[in-house]
Amino acid sequence: MGLPLIPMAVGLASEFLPGLVRHLGGDKAGEVAETITETAKTVTGAASPEEAAEILRRDAEKQRALKQKLAEYELQLETTIAADRRDARELTETLAKERRALAWSAPFLSAIILVAFGVMVYVVVVTPAGGNSQVAQILLGALASMAVQVTNFWLGSSRSSQEKTALLTGGKRFEQSQS
Repeated sequence: MGLPLIPMAVGLASEFLPGLVRHLGGDKAGEVAETITETAKTVTGAASPEEAAEILRRDAEKQRALKQKLAEYELQLETTIAADRRDARELTETLAKERRALAWSAPFLSAIILVAFGVMVYVVVVTPAGGNSQVAQILLGALASMAVQVTNFWLGSSRSSQEKTALLTGGKRFEQSQS
């Protein structure tokens, strides 16, 4: 409903409170236009925005009242925008902290798997009881499979995919750009 009111709202805002015109673009333009025209109609007692504009051109007292109400509305809009920006920054900072913490999980888990694999190789090959144990050999097979996955991640296509992603997102890895 507010979109057809935008031209009238631009006229009213530019004449009585020019700073408000910049809010008449974007996804909330219709809502802002409707508020401006409804405020003008309320202040003047007019039935239409056009009639309100005519009354405002002739009555300085109603112009002051409209400027006051529109200034209050502009302050409300600016407060909302500032709160949205603050929330977005806080969310970005939170995500960056989580991402940095998550960045250490792959190397840490890789190290655990490789150390466990080395220990199991030692147990199976060096100790006489470990080489005959079926459980130890099954565990060694599972850890060998994980060690292959770790190697593929750090040296194979996953690593190359990460580097391509880093190039596409600005040439730096995210963790490095945040430190």
